[in-house]
Amino acid sequence: MSYENYAPPRSAVEGLTEEAGSTKAPALWIPSTTANICLVFPIALGAWLQRQNWEAMGRPADARKAHLWMIVDLVFLAAWLVVPRLNPAFAGVMSLLSLVMLISWYYSSAKPQYVYVKKTYGKVYPRRSWAVPLLVGIAVDVAIVLIQRLA
Repeated sequence: MSYENYAPPRSAVEGLTEEAGSTKAPALWIPSTTANICLVFPIALGAWLQRQNWEAMGRPADARKAHLWMIVDLVFLAAWLVVPRLNPAFAGVMSLLSLVMLISWYYSSAKPQYVYVKKTYGKVYPRRSWAVPLLVGIAVDVAIVLIQRLA
């Protein structure tokens, strides 16, 4: 009689295989999800998560690029909150610019990380918890709404 049937379930991460690459995979946030959450949260959050991923993979040059996107988005976010207050005619322009920025960030930063992780580690790598990033994203969104309402 085999007791394997009564063993607890195992995840694919447990027996981490190196079928897609030759190095052991670090714990990462799922690159496609880091891009998708930027449809709801600011790009700065996705760029921060991607920076953490690049650092975990030992790619400091790519981490610096992600950090630059984070800074650019924070500056743009500040402008997005202030400029329409100074001149309401620019509200539509700022919204259009935010869409252009999202698309630019996706193709220049988010997609390359997705492709790199898929090529290097495949689908088998340890995942990092989403609890803190989601709480940060919700806090930032609430802060943005409060700033818009109170200003």
